[in-house]
Parts: sequence; structure tokens; C-alpha cells
Amino acid sequence: VGSVKGFLIQRQRYEVELLNTPDIKLIQARNLEQLPIVEEVGIWCKLLEQSNGNDSELVALRQLERLEEINMTVELLVQTKVGKAMNEFAKRVSNDKPTAANKARQLVAKWKVEYNRSKEDRKNQEKEAEKEAAAAEAEAKAKATVKVPPEERCVARDSSKGQCKNRRHQPKFLCGLHQRILDQNGQLEHGWFSEKPEGPEAKANPPATARPSPKAAAAASASTAASVGAHGA
Repeated sequence: VGSVKGFLIQRQRYEVELLNTPDIKLIQARNLEQLPIVEEVGIWCKLLEQSNGNDSELVALRQLERLEEINMTVELLVQTKVGKAMNEFAKRVSNDKPTAANKARQLVAKWKVEYNRSKEDRKNQEKEAEKEAAAAEAEAKAKATVKVPPEERCVARDSSKGQCKNRRHQPKFLCGLHQRILDQNGQLEHGWFSEKPEGPEAKANPPATARPSPKAAAAASASTAASVGAHGA
């Protein structure tokens, strides 16, 4: 396992620094294979776990420098438990490799800050997503319950004896539901909300089952009686 440091054009070889030894080798491209990031971090963790007082501190520092270059996401930290491996390494070599031990502690502290920040950012994103979903739901409900102006509403009474809240179909005075009830039964279950619907279409299209008001009925009866009396005379 090693870290690529550069490419020598003259020799067409990659300069690879082996991180478990102080050696540097020249390797052809076909002999190199990039490790998956999870697998690579796992290898460094094992090397650090195996490190002891007899190992070179320079090798340990190289391994730590490579770990520092890697973007440690929350998933990577949780999956590899690299933070735990680093803490144990720092405790074990604090006397023999003080520089490497301090470097390990610094990395763990840095990752902890980034881990907490990442978790906080994720929580904020989830909250924002919940707010957006709630706003979208509220908007959908608002659109579904748009209030119809009284002058455009069906003039039939609903079950609460108030005016139906549905929009009426011009030039008729009823919504689709109440129109079907009227067509099937010949009358509305709860009657008309208004004896005389308002609106410009009222004059041309009065309700089919509208009844005359008491005053109009009385006036009509008086007119009929007067007419009969005149003929009788």
C-alpha cells in the first residue's frame, strides 16, 4: 500500500511512497490500482493498530498525513471507526512517538468538529425539507378549499340550511351535485337558498322550481279575482 507522489515522464513511472516502510518505488500505471476509500481507511487503521515503539515515527506520520488528506464524512467515520483507532494509537505511542501521537489527537479533534457540524447540517436540512413539505401540503389544501364568492355560489341550501359553497354552473343556478338531485327528484332536498337568485342571469334563467313569494302570490290572486269580477259584471 502506498501513496502516489508524482509521475516521472522520462521513465514513464509513478513515484509511489510506501506508507508501511520508508521506501519509495517507481511503478508502472498498469500495476497500480486505486483502493475504495473505505478499504483504504481500513488499511490505515490496521497499520496504526499494529504500530509499536519499534516502528519508525516517520512512517506513522506518513500514514497520518494520508488520513488527513481524506475527506472524512460521517458515514466513513461511523463505518471505519477510524477515530477510535486513532485514539488508541495516540495512547499507545504517546511516549515513543510524541509527534505522531499529537498529530493523531489533532486529527480526531478536527473530525469530531466536522462530524458534529455535519450532523447539525443534516438536521437542519431535514427540518427545512419538513417545512417545505408542510408548506406544499398547506398550499394544496388551500387550493382545494378556495372560497367561492357568494354571487357565484350555487343557490341551493346544503344540509346546514345555509347556501351551498360550491360554484354554480353558468347560466344555471346550481352546482353539479344539486342539479343532479333536482333532475332526479324534481326538487331539492333542502330547498332553495334564495327565492330570487341574484345576478345578471337571474332575469333570463329563473330556477325551474322557484316558487312565488307570498306577496307575489297574494298580488296574483287579487289580480285573478279582479279579472273574474270584471267578466262577471
